[in-house]
Amino acid sequence: MKLLVAKRVKLGFIGLGNMGSRIAQRLLDHAYELTVFDLDNTKAEALVLNGAVPANDIAELAQSADVILSCLTNDDAVHNVYAGSDGALAAARPGTVVLEMSTISPASSREVHDQAAKLGIDVMDVSRSGIRSTSSPEIL
Repeated sequence: MKLLVAKRVKLGFIGLGNMGSRIAQRLLDHAYELTVFDLDNTKAEALVLNGAVPANDIAELAQSADVILSCLTNDDAVHNVYAGSDGALAAARPGTVVLEMSTISPASSREVHDQAAKLGIDVMDVSRSGIRSTSSPEIL
């Protein structure tokens, strides 16, 4: 198992909507090196001002990340990000970890997991909550 600490891991975040942008900002707040990508470049601007590195495309992000996080809106968006010759899985290195936090069906989650496993990439389907703790700022 990899030790994933802020000073040793490069994170890539895809999908900077309402939830994704807040999660990405929390990672920056905790000193993680973070590369970001969204189809809408303006969504990355605030994060870049706070220290994130913008990626020009998904492949660039995937090539540079030890851990890829995604927070997308639906199954189609997830398939578009991960599948195909220009998708994140094709560009990621074996040993990369994917934390998939999108709103998708269990079948889509299993498909991404199965495709990634063939490439030596670990995928974890991670649930998330919109509740932010104000009493424990050290918790992501």
